[in-house]
Amino acid sequence: MSFPILNLVVAFFLIVPLACGGSTQYKVPLNLKEKAKAEKAVRAELPDIKANMGDGPGESNAILGEPLPYVWTRLDHLRDEAPGSDPTQLVVKGSKKLVYPLLYDNQKIAFTVESQSKKTNTIEKWEVVSWGKSPQQGRIFDLRSKHSTATKTPIDSYFVYSVPALNFDFLGLVGMDGKSVLIPTVTDKKMGFESGKELPATEVLRRLRDAAKKLDQRAPG
Repeated sequence: MSFPILNLVVAFFLIVPLACGGSTQYKVPLNLKEKAKAEKAVRAELPDIKANMGDGPGESNAILGEPLPYVWTRLDHLRDEAPGSDPTQLVVKGSKKLVYPLLYDNQKIAFTVESQSKKTNTIEKWEVVSWGKSPQQGRIFDLRSKHSTATKTPIDSYFVYSVPALNFDFLGLVGMDGKSVLIPTVTDKKMGFESGKELPATEVLRRLRDAAKKLDQRAPG
C-alpha cells in the first residue's frame, strides 16, 4: 500500500515547558482527548497488522510512538501569503490528520490517521486510512527524535509543515509568542536549507514563495 504525505494538523494548542536547562517554551499542537481517540483507532488495527505479517493477534513487540500532526499548503496559497507571514495560522486552522510511528519487531511502520467530521471543526471519529513502511516518514521521525534530544524539546511539541508541490517537508515548532520555527528535513543548498538546522518560519516561507513564483515563470503559457 502506498502512503500519502500527511498534511493537516489538530487545531488546539497546549503549553508545555521545555525540560530543565532549556530556554524556550513551545506549544503542543494536539488536543489530549483527540490524541487518545486517534491512538485508540490505531491500536484497534494492530491485530490485523500482526495477522498480515504472519503473527497471531495481540500487541506484543509493538511500540506505538508519539504522533506527528501535519499541515500543508498549496502553491497558490503560498504565493498569496503576505510577506512576513508564518505557518502558525495554518496550524491553528488546519484539519485533522496525524501520522503515528510504530516499531514492530524492529520494523518501522507509519500510520496515517484521519479524523472524520460532518461539521466544520467538529471531530466525529478517527479512522486509520493507511499504514505501512515509509522511508520518508521514517527520516522525519528520526530527525524529530535527534532534534528533541539535542535541544531538550518535548517530543509532542512538533508538527510537520509540508509543501508537496515543491517537495519540501519541515518539522515545525510554535513558540509561546506564537512565532514558528521550521526545521528542514533535507539539505538543499540552492534553497539554503540544511537538514536539522532551525530557521524562522517567516524566512523559510520567503524562500518558498520566491521558488513558487519562479516555478510560475517557467510554466508554459
